[in-house]
This record gives sequence, structure tokens and C-alpha cells, in this order.
Amino acid sequence: MDPGMVDTDMQKLAREQDSQSFELAQAFQQAYEAGQLISKDAICTHLIRLIEAPFEPGRLIHYAES
Repeated sequence: MDPGMVDTDMQKLAREQDSQSFELAQAFQQAYEAGQLISKDAICTHLIRLIEAPFEPGRLIHYAES
């Protein structure tokens, strides 16, 4: 399961970094500001639905497609 970008404590820490020490800090901040992060609660609800759904073994499931 590839959940995409999830709003976690680690994601917040990445956004708070100085772009000089962490080049991707601005990209993480832009994703947050654009509303591209998925909440932890939404991921949990989604995972519960996936547990009961039939999928081909070994198939990578992206959040947006399931």
C-alpha cells in the first residue's frame, strides 16, 4: 500500500527544516500548504476498507486508485 504523502510528525519535522540543511524542506512545505497531505485518520479508514477488499497478491495499491 502506497498511501502517498501523509501528515505525520516526521512530515512536520521535514517542513520545519532549513532549506540549506534539507533541500526538500520547501517541497514538503508546499505540499502541506497545497493540501496534498492525507490525514492519519483518513489512511486508517482507507486501510480498513482495503483489508476486506480482494486484490491481486503482490500488487501495489495507491491511495488514489482504491
